[in-house]
Amino acid sequence: MDVELLEKFFRNQCTPEEVQQVLRWMSDPNEKDNTLRELEAYWNSLDTDIPEIAHDQQKILRLIQAKLPASSASDSKPNGRKTPFFTLTFLKVAAVIVITFLATFFFTQYFSQSDSSVSVELVTRENPAGQKSTFQLPDGSIVKLNAESSLVYPVVFTDTSRVLRLKGEAFFEVAEDLQRPFTVVAQGVATTALGTSFNVKAYPGEEASIALVSGKVQVEPANAVAANSQTLYLEPGESATYYQNADSLGITEFNLEDLAWREGTLIFHHASFAEVTRELERWYGVSFLIQGTPSQPWDVNGRFNNENLENVLLNLGYAERFDFAIDEKQVTITFK
Repeated sequence: MDVELLEKFFRNQCTPEEVQQVLRWMSDPNEKDNTLRELEAYWNSLDTDIPEIAHDQQKILRLIQAKLPASSASDSKPNGRKTPFFTLTFLKVAAVIVITFLATFFFTQYFSQSDSSVSVELVTRENPAGQKSTFQLPDGSIVKLNAESSLVYPVVFTDTSRVLRLKGEAFFEVAEDLQRPFTVVAQGVATTALGTSFNVKAYPGEEASIALVSGKVQVEPANAVAANSQTLYLEPGESATYYQNADSLGITEFNLEDLAWREGTLIFHHASFAEVTRELERWYGVSFLIQGTPSQPWDVNGRFNNENLENVLLNLGYAERFDFAIDEKQVTITFK
């Protein structure tokens, strides 16, 4: 097994195909001993920094900490002070325990005892720019997937959880299931609910945001380190934004009108030129060629209900003083 792939796996950075590759390797009964040895060797190669491992693994580490005697949790220095709990020695010992737990977990949760093949089959729903879709998940939940977005989920959810990975934007109407929390992981933030409706927007290069329409959700960084983890609970009408660079979350109120994309309504609130063109590219599946520059910064406010691109550009061109030409999927804008 490639060590770099293992590192990506434990840092929660694998593609769905890479996850399946690792799980196949873990599930092979002929490789079980080798699996644990290689995993242990990988963890032994880590330096003294706590790796950015997945949130569930951090929970396991905390459980280990609670089980160990006090003398194992710290080492005395000659000056009488104690070293931090997560010393290199302890981390390696804890890692072996975590690895054993994870291997067992994968064997019992994802694979059949009588069949070494992977039983987790993943579905990928993907919309290119200019296309939206609505579909039902295996548990009965409804998803509205925005343009330039993708959602990955298993064909059949496990008995204990419903976990999905989103890139882009989607609105979820979650079927209530008290035994199986519904978790959407998107751009470093995990949103968990039991039965509710909420919107997740997490396009690459933009801050991830979660807007709650009904029910209640828990929002937390997907790879939160135990000592710095932050968990928020949203009420209807509240929105959480994940600031990835600072690894922090903030709560604000939102207007339900901001989710009008579900009904095909395009809305701009004090949008800049870059924001307008980016949204139009995503909404209509086009690219822009710009000739000249705006005479002043844009501050666009507008609402377009199921309008075609030409009508939108006619309105914007009149207000912002530009001409345009549409040639299939390319739009040329010329400022006057």
